[in-house]
Amino acid sequence: MLIFLGDSQPLGYEIGIEIKQGPEHMPQEARDKIYNPMAIHPECRPDLAYPELLSKSLSQDYVNLAYGGTCHQRHLNTFQQYLKKHDVPRGSTVFLNSNCKSRGFLVDSETGQALDFMNTVFMMAQIDLTIPLTDWHTHLKDPKNLNICDMLMRISPYQNLQAVNHIGLLCDSLGLNFLYFPISPCLLHNNDDIPGFSAREMLTLKPSQMFTLPDDVSPWMNRPGHWLQHHLSAQGQAALASDLNQVYLERCAS
Repeated sequence: MLIFLGDSQPLGYEIGIEIKQGPEHMPQEARDKIYNPMAIHPECRPDLAYPELLSKSLSQDYVNLAYGGTCHQRHLNTFQQYLKKHDVPRGSTVFLNSNCKSRGFLVDSETGQALDFMNTVFMMAQIDLTIPLTDWHTHLKDPKNLNICDMLMRISPYQNLQAVNHIGLLCDSLGLNFLYFPISPCLLHNNDDIPGFSAREMLTLKPSQMFTLPDDVSPWMNRPGHWLQHHLSAQGQAALASDLNQVYLERCAS
């Protein structure tokens, strides 16, 4: 079995715009593989994204746990919740694409409310603890809260990397393979905003659990026709699926 964690890339965002056909045109069989139906955005096509393509090429069942705009802290939480409800066969493989370094995930311990935040969204938030977490993003930016926002942005990379380490340990304990990889310049790459920050040094994953790229190179972004505005094109998704297929057969196939 294959399990895909991640943000909008495993969901095929922008492909619906590229091919001028939204998710209403995808087969029900592919729709059923999306764990959270709310993850299906009007411009995405999960049936043309690498989880669907890779699982078909390997003739394996899969589940897509991705959700757009989320970070690794959320991915860890999603994986934990999934494991509570499902028995995952030993030898299954978990895939996770690295993403934006400044995304975060907060949970209100009193109410249980959760909030995913991104740099461009959260900097517009008014930090007011009398406001439910889910409503923060609707308030205008208040200069007095910029220090709080800056702090959250600066601690998120470390928290996200620790979440990746935790996912790796979970996989080890359950007899699962784990493959962590970047699609575009992201959390794994140099962080000029935080001097001395080295993402790779903070990861405790085994070499076999990482599929890495040079700091300034992404073959899927740089190949003609493989990249849209912010996401892989249908052609780019197919190329990534082919590359992951090779890595899977080398490292994970039993």
